[in-house]
Parts: sequence; C-alpha cells; structure tokens
Amino acid sequence: MAGIRQQFAAINEIDHVLDELAAGGMIEVADGGEALALVPEAAPIVAAKEEITAPPPEARPAPKPVAASASRSANDGESLQPARDFMTRMLTAKVGLRAFLFNQKIEKAPTREALLELLPEFRRALRKSVDAGRVAEFSAHAEQLIGHD
Repeated sequence: MAGIRQQFAAINEIDHVLDELAAGGMIEVADGGEALALVPEAAPIVAAKEEITAPPPEARPAPKPVAASASRSANDGESLQPARDFMTRMLTAKVGLRAFLFNQKIEKAPTREALLELLPEFRRALRKSVDAGRVAEFSAHAEQLIGHD
C-alpha cells in the first residue's frame, strides 16, 4: 500500500479511495499492508437444456431478388479495390495518421463516381507533405486505377 500511496500522492484523498476500494471488495489488503487486486470468479457455464433447431422452410421468409445494379456495384467494388489500396497506402505513407478519417472515406466509397469525387481531397491531403510534381503523379496513377467510363 505504501507504493500505491507514493505513486498517487497527487490525489488528495488516496487513503479514502483505498478504503472505499477495500470496503467494496475490489482490493484486499494483505498482512504486509500491500493491496492485492481481486479478480472476480467467472460465472459457471450452463449447458442448454433444450436443443435449438432452425424453423421449418415454410416458416422462413422468401429471399429477396437481387437487382442487376447490386451485382454491378459489387463488381465495381472489386475492380476499385486496387485504386482504394493505392490511395490509402499513399496517404498513410506520406501524410500519416492525419489521413486516417479520409482513408476511411476512401475505403467506404461504393462506386467509381464516389471515388472520383474524392480525388480533389486526395490531392489536397498529399500537398501538405509532398511536392506538386509527386502529387500530380500520384493523382494520375489513382485516376488510371479508378478508370473513367
């Protein structure tokens, strides 16, 4: 307990806090005056008494038909992944953690158009830490990976 008191001397009422923790059963004071943290015991696992089964097929809702545009957007998502990877890698390497939220936007861009709309912000973010020639090079490569319809 002496070690804890020394480490937390900045807290005005450390004795009161330690007494509350001991009274609440959160710590236990050993004979030598050292506080020991108590770990609550895990609750025992109770086995299920009933077998869980799936509902019969007639009780299940019918699957919804998939629209053709949904399959196109899935294909777009796969074809855009190299562009997303390139853009996020460049931002992480050149801008660092400051680009974290923008990288999230890039990863969530669902379509080619949405990714193209993010290019100006991609350039602005890179300009903060890379010269204009490299920004143009990275931007052109990103546009090439995204492709234009």
